[in-house]
Amino acid sequence: MEPIFATIPGIVYGLDVENNVTPSLAFAAWRNIAGDLLNERTVATKLEDSQLTVAVEDETWQKHLEGLAPQMVARLNGALRKGEVKRIEFVIDANAVTRSKANTRRPKAEWYEVPESLVNAAKAIPDEGLRENFVTAAAAYLAVKSVKVKT
Repeated sequence: MEPIFATIPGIVYGLDVENNVTPSLAFAAWRNIAGDLLNERTVATKLEDSQLTVAVEDETWQKHLEGLAPQMVARLNGALRKGEVKRIEFVIDANAVTRSKANTRRPKAEWYEVPESLVNAAKAIPDEGLRENFVTAAAAYLAVKSVKVKT
C-alpha cells in the first residue's frame, strides 16, 4: 500500500486543486503510516496551522504516542512531500475513534467507473490486495481528474 500511497500526493498536487484537499491527504497519510493497530485506536480529526489533531481512545495511548510524535511527523511529511505537518496533538476522544471504526469501510474499486483497459492491465499484478489498491487509487485519481475537468 505504501508504494501506491506515495504517488497520490504528487498526482493530487499536480492537478492544481485547491488547498482544501490537504487535510484529506494528511488524514489518509496518517491512516497509511499508523498501521492496523493504531488505526483501531486513533483517528486524525483536524489539520490546522500545520498541526494534525489525532483522537485517541485513552490517556495510555495519548502518552505513548506523544513520545513517538516526532518520528510520526517525519513519516507524515515524507508521505505528503510538502511538510504540511509540523506537530501532532493527541487528544482523548474515544467517541471519535468509535465513530471512525464504524465508518471505515474501504471503498471497492467497482464503486468507481474504471476503464476496462485499466482493469485488464491490473490483472498482471499477482498480489490481490495490491491489485485492488492499485485499481482503487487509479479510479479515485480518474474521478478527481474528471471533476476538475468538468468545473
